[in-house]
Amino acid sequence: MKIDNECCCGCNTQKVEQTKDNCPVCNNEGVSVSRITVEHLVADNYRNVAEGGQYKICMNEDCSVVYYNVDNGIKFLKDQVRVPIWFKKDANPKYA
Repeated sequence: MKIDNECCCGCNTQKVEQTKDNCPVCNNEGVSVSRITVEHLVADNYRNVAEGGQYKICMNEDCSVVYYNVDNGIKFLKDQVRVPIWFKKDANPKYA
């Protein structure tokens, strides 16, 4: 995180820098997952989209993104996976 000390009112503000590995929607750092995991958990009609590359899972419970590919920008949302993701808000049922 970078602190910007050049605020117009003398205050300190924090700027969050977007990195390639962060979630493209919420900018939180993701956790690496294998492509085979993504292929098994995305809905059947999205499985052919799960190309090679490095995948991450967004652990932010408020974010609609579940999996994203850091190499080509592909992302899968909560409604594009086969089962509810237990840590995401509104997951029903919640699997542990």
